[in-house]
Amino acid sequence: MGIASQPFWLHWHDGERERRHAPDYFVRRADGSAGVVDVRADERIEPRDAEVFEVTRLACRQAGWGFERVGVPEEVLLANVRWLSRYRHPRCRRGPVVDRLREAFAAPVPLMVRNGVIRADLTLRPAAEARRTTPISGAAVLRPMWDIGHLSPTGGRAVSIASLCVENMPVLEPGGRATVRLVPLTPSQWTHVQPGQRITMHEDRTTAGVLFQISVGRVRF
Repeated sequence: MGIASQPFWLHWHDGERERRHAPDYFVRRADGSAGVVDVRADERIEPRDAEVFEVTRLACRQAGWGFERVGVPEEVLLANVRWLSRYRHPRCRRGPVVDRLREAFAAPVPLMVRNGVIRADLTLRPAAEARRTTPISGAAVLRPMWDIGHLSPTGGRAVSIASLCVENMPVLEPGGRATVRLVPLTPSQWTHVQPGQRITMHEDRTTAGVLFQISVGRVRF
């Protein structure tokens, strides 16, 4: 598969003047088919923009290509991709972890069904005391780091990954408190967690929040 950004200019005459447009992406798929993609949020499309996309679609059809106009990505998907992008550097590749992840996600199974849920109370630090100044989405946005007491081979703190879902609230504001559900990415790292254990949440080197009074703990394998 190959992707090119703004690969060409499309020129045409609209009956009054010359027009041109550079589509955002050209995609060549593994099966040999091709497509052109334009990116523009629905609320930002003016009548002239709609005309441009329609002309592009017709030109692509004549060339035997597909055409798609996409908008804003879904919030949870975008948050997960942004988080995952931090770990694309080769230094973050850990062979055993990669193997476990590939095995765990070889078949499409809901994460909560596969790995179980830990239910707890979470208190975020106030915006004045932490780097986070914006609310956390109540949806199952992946949160990268939880300190559950593990140590690295060098004796430093080793954090574990679990997605976070806020119960009965669309967002959790800085300084706020709510009941949440954690879905461990690697359940075997969480089997020692007990009711009442204090767990800290980290988005960087600082503490972003504290879990306490774990009321229900259930981790499946």
